[in-house]
Amino acid sequence: MIDAAADKQLAFLHDLANGEYAEMAEQVSNQVSAARLCLLDNDKKKAYDDVLRTRLNPTSASSVSPTIDPAYVVPKSSTSNDIPEKQVKVRKSASTKRRPSRGKYVRFAMLLCLIALALVSAAIYQGRIKLDAFTSASVPTPAVVPPSPSVEESGDAVSGQQPRQSPEPTSTDAAAGTNPDRTADEPTSSRPEMSPPPATQEDEPNTAARPKRSLSDLMHGGVSSAESVPVVPVPLPNENELTEKRNLIRELYAEEYQSAKTSKERLELAKLMHKEGENSSDDPVGRFTLWRIARDIMTLEGEFESAIGIVENIDKHYLDVDADGLKVETLKASFEHVARTRRDDYLGTVEKTVDSCRASEKFDLARSLVDYLQQNAAPLLTESARSKLDRIDARLAFAEKSYEVYRRALERLELEPDDEQANESVGRYLALVRSDWETGLQHLVKGTDPLVRAAAEIELAVSASETSEASEAIAVADAWNDVAESQPESIPRTRFQVHALAWYSAAEDRVQGLDQRKVDARIAALKREIPPEDLAAEDANESKMLGFRVSTSADSRSDFADRNGNEFRIGMGSRPDGRGEAQAGIELRDVETLTVVGSASHQDMPEIDAYSKIGFFVDYHTPGGYSKRVFLGLGMRPGRQFTDAPPWGAAGPPDIITDIGRSSSYEIDLRRWAPSTWDGRCYFTIYMQNAGPNRALHAAVSW
Repeated sequence: MIDAAADKQLAFLHDLANGEYAEMAEQVSNQVSAARLCLLDNDKKKAYDDVLRTRLNPTSASSVSPTIDPAYVVPKSSTSNDIPEKQVKVRKSASTKRRPSRGKYVRFAMLLCLIALALVSAAIYQGRIKLDAFTSASVPTPAVVPPSPSVEESGDAVSGQQPRQSPEPTSTDAAAGTNPDRTADEPTSSRPEMSPPPATQEDEPNTAARPKRSLSDLMHGGVSSAESVPVVPVPLPNENELTEKRNLIRELYAEEYQSAKTSKERLELAKLMHKEGENSSDDPVGRFTLWRIARDIMTLEGEFESAIGIVENIDKHYLDVDADGLKVETLKASFEHVARTRRDDYLGTVEKTVDSCRASEKFDLARSLVDYLQQNAAPLLTESARSKLDRIDARLAFAEKSYEVYRRALERLELEPDDEQANESVGRYLALVRSDWETGLQHLVKGTDPLVRAAAEIELAVSASETSEASEAIAVADAWNDVAESQPESIPRTRFQVHALAWYSAAEDRVQGLDQRKVDARIAALKREIPPEDLAAEDANESKMLGFRVSTSADSRSDFADRNGNEFRIGMGSRPDGRGEAQAGIELRDVETLTVVGSASHQDMPEIDAYSKIGFFVDYHTPGGYSKRVFLGLGMRPGRQFTDAPPWGAAGPPDIITDIGRSSSYEIDLRRWAPSTWDGRCYFTIYMQNAGPNRALHAAVSW
């Protein structure tokens, strides 16, 4: 009977062994197996019966002292069947009479308890049981939850319907029938939505991206902290630590070093070391050393892309890493080993690295790489490759010159904020070098060039309007096209042309007749004149962002939400009760991973009520419209309630709720929670509600 009952439960647990509950299924299987071994072994069964008898009826326990501690039923290792005996003290009794029949019932009761434990554990993993282990008795939950403040956007109040209770956090995607009214508040830049899918349609669970979860994760209503909480960088090892680890690696990999005679074998060794480093999270010095050696091997074998990838891994996991410096060092050392057929790809990586250095204003570092290649690589390049290297050099020279003028102009603006020449210089650097047009326009509108000033005035006026006509977009594009034609230098002319093209493209789908012919002709002409690499760069950066939205609570006029480029700032007002709501969202296309770096105004975010929370919303778009919403809490308590805010995207309570903890930076894989029919379009929203007076959150989003 015992054997059959154990087999039945093990068969059930075996079905879970290959899914996302594999870890817990294995633990419970070990417990059931250990219980069976105990109950089917006469000696172990007798010893355990004695312990149970002592605990259940101490006055009739045996006077024999050596017994087995029942803790052995939960083995430390799933591979060990030999359980060490542990000496425990038992209370002496005047009666030593044995009662065999009682042991039979005790064994049967123990088996039933283990079976119940297996069933309860499986139910927890499948979301049929909710555990709320973090509810504090010191924070009372109101019997009646007060309604959350209504949300107002652009002066129009959103429907003040009663909030709905948020769904329970689960490990799989909830079936989300699409609400056809959800897209009524979409921005004009959004494409028209198709009809929603049938209500019975369910998204396939995204198990490939979902980690195994522990019981504590389920209690918290979230995903495994090891997977969802961002990597916490550790300090770089010192030279003594590195020397010790290098010697150890030489010893451990001596045979592999000796046998790696060919390039292919050496690359396999580098891949092996890189993988070993990934699996050495408990040894940061060893991981760093393995990755550095792997990078060096990749570099000397001409595998520059893999070597650069290892540098990015090091930068992600360690503090104070000069990633750009390591990339430049890698590219210099790898050039002579790069195959001729891959030199165009190599120059593409060089261009990205120079652009990264330029964006962080490390001009000396970028110049050292370009000059090295001009001196050592140019004679070995094809004519087209040399032309590409010359363009990289020219763009860097323009940025260097503009930066020096910009730096002096900033000093001038501190003394004379309205100085026209200083504003012109600052505005041109921001717009043409940094591609920060939003900030640059604020200076260009005060500059010396009348054409530039007029174009900036038109764009600022159109951008400030809540609704814009296609004719207004064309007017902005025409103005910048006129500016481009007036530029004597090629690089400024190209940058103004790219900006004009963006405005023509924005109007392309909203014009008809003669205006349509004009716009099509201008777009075609600009694409002929703009160098292909500038068009490709613009497509890679600009087309991914479709639009943005901000809104705040109608009940707290001092709440705020604003955007500057890819940076967002939201916050609560000064209401004494700390209630309010602020949200800022960005709509993206074909972005799979987001990096969010930010800071909070206060370390504490008090819990005002069940709606108090800060975090990120992710809304996924499918052929049927925005149909799925995920909320990523930042250190929130379980049991949060939600309204339909934000009013864009899926515009409803989230289908999945999880917590990713508090950190200064996050790397978010958007594919993890995506429905199977996700078309690459999504809204990412930074959100705060009822977080306390004067609390604020700042975040910079990049991809």
